[in-house]
Amino acid sequence: MPPATNDGTERNTDSVLNDLNELIQQKKYNLISSGDITKFFDENYGVQTIPDFWEKYLITLIIISVAILFLFLL
Repeated sequence: MPPATNDGTERNTDSVLNDLNELIQQKKYNLISSGDITKFFDENYGVQTIPDFWEKYLITLIIISVAILFLFLL
């Protein structure tokens, strides 16, 4: 559960993603490239976020649901 108040020490998701992206892009200058799995991170690719499922497919799901409901009512 997140704290009720933010005292300025908590990091948000965007800042963590930016830091991780910077670490991956600069991996030849830090220790992230020394791990068995992290050495395969592509510094040109960086961090990619997964799009929100509901944001991406909400309209499509509504249209399909209405079409199915319409077919059952016929």
